[in-house]
Amino acid sequence: MFSWIPRAVGVELRVVRHGQRGAPILYAPSSGGDETEFEAYGFDRVASPWIERGAVQVFSIDARGPATWWDDAAPPTTRVERYARVERYLADEVLPWIRDVARVSD
Repeated sequence: MFSWIPRAVGVELRVVRHGQRGAPILYAPSSGGDETEFEAYGFDRVASPWIERGAVQVFSIDARGPATWWDDAAPPTTRVERYARVERYLADEVLPWIRDVARVSD
């Protein structure tokens, strides 16, 4: 598991990497999930033949769903802003990091 505090979000977020080589796949959890959902739903077992032979590696992220769209206590503008911060985190930090650790070239 990897974690850091993204500049855009300001709280620690985690990424779980399944596999060490192969085409990278970004797994975004459902609205209430986090980086552990890939395993919790058994997707790691389903994908294990591809992961084990090095065809794919899966990066499961915490997309902060409960703190964005699904935070009923927050006004809609706050939810949108929080989600926009998560999108910036994904575009500016997670995807470049995945490209680097998965050794993906353009």
